[in-house]
Amino acid sequence: MPTLTGLTFSVTVALLWFAHVLAHVKLPIMRTGVYFLFLFPLALLSFLPCEKDSPAGHLGWAFLPIIVFLVLLYVPQANAKATVDWRYDAATKKFAETIEMIRRYTASPNIHVGGSWVFEPTLNFYRVTNHYDAWQPIVRHKSTDAADFYVLTNTDRDVVKTLNLRVLLDDPVSKSILAVPSQMVVGREK
Repeated sequence: MPTLTGLTFSVTVALLWFAHVLAHVKLPIMRTGVYFLFLFPLALLSFLPCEKDSPAGHLGWAFLPIIVFLVLLYVPQANAKATVDWRYDAATKKFAETIEMIRRYTASPNIHVGGSWVFEPTLNFYRVTNHYDAWQPIVRHKSTDAADFYVLTNTDRDVVKTLNLRVLLDDPVSKSILAVPSQMVVGREK
């Protein structure tokens, strides 16, 4: 099965590359391209466990220099902080830590975090893994729904004016913002 998988994926990569060179077919980009970079060397590695005297075993050793080249090419370039298609998420960890710090400072027993729907998976991840137990689970609602904290993408900046929010953090990389209602201080009236 590893040989079949490696062969199938390797042929797919070769066909895609030739289609790109000869017919100018676009290569995978964004998330698909990021996964593609790591899947190709893994597919080639699947040939190594084959028997040494089999054709697949010879292919594995022939591909080994290509694998080493790809690893030496891509590993030094690795930057997991933010990719082009996830740039909006670059500051979410900092936003989550800030929300929790303010919640603890004000001793709020229960808070609701809202805003742009794209932050729901990441904010829930930090809520669960960092044990932010006073946070209500983040669900996908409209960015204008009532909340104690708003994490908004650059495209939802108009919500700041619409809801009369006060911006706490404005991230220069993601262009995302963390805001709170002007008349509220973490779920309590001024």
